[in-house]
Amino acid sequence: MPTVSCALRFQVKRSVFTAIIGVDDEVGDKGSVTFEVVGDGKPLFESGPMRGGGDQRLVVVDLRGVKNLVLKIGNAGDNIDYDHADWAEANIEMSEGRPEMMGPPKNPPSS
Repeated sequence: MPTVSCALRFQVKRSVFTAIIGVDDEVGDKGSVTFEVVGDGKPLFESGPMRGGGDQRLVVVDLRGVKNLVLKIGNAGDNIDYDHADWAEANIEMSEGRPEMMGPPKNPPSS
């Protein structure tokens, strides 16, 4: 399953990630995606399959102690046709500092 990722590095005592996730309205009832938030290599949130025309979902993830954050989008196990995923209003609220963009994460080879 192809996955698209964005990776950030930060060191703070307290932080929270929020976003509204869903399949973009432009594809109507087509498309299917998954969303995942990974902190220091551990899953912190997994959406399960979300379909076009379905509801949007608010995501709130406590990032306390997390140093590396990866946001992943997958194709929900079918194909990539119409898979227009949105992390709308994505925000990291931090007690101090600011995140640093990392290079793309290294995904293990597909089997």
